[in-house]
Amino acid sequence: MVIDWANATEGPPELDVAMTAVILAEVATDRASPLSKPAGELLAAYLAEVGPVRLVERAASVRAGLGPLDADRLAEAAALVRQAMPEAVPTPRAAAEGRPGDMAPEGAGR
Repeated sequence: MVIDWANATEGPPELDVAMTAVILAEVATDRASPLSKPAGELLAAYLAEVGPVRLVERAASVRAGLGPLDADRLAEAAALVRQAMPEAVPTPRAAAEGRPGDMAPEGAGR
């Protein structure tokens, strides 16, 4: 899948991952759209593939500056991303030290 936006800028790859998740969640939270349910299913599959998503709040903030959604809808979309995310994968060091909350780099520990 490719989502292309004309206002792309340089930034961390994790922001691209988060932006994709937030955009999918925006559609999934539009209950009037016939694409809402398929977008929710695609979001779940996407998150299962990429693992924990960092920078969700930053992605929502960037989207807020681009429009067209209001702050409440973006907050709902960001919440859906956080809710649908798989559990964080502990880094090997964190696991050895008993700190399960630390997240591994994407793809690590899978």
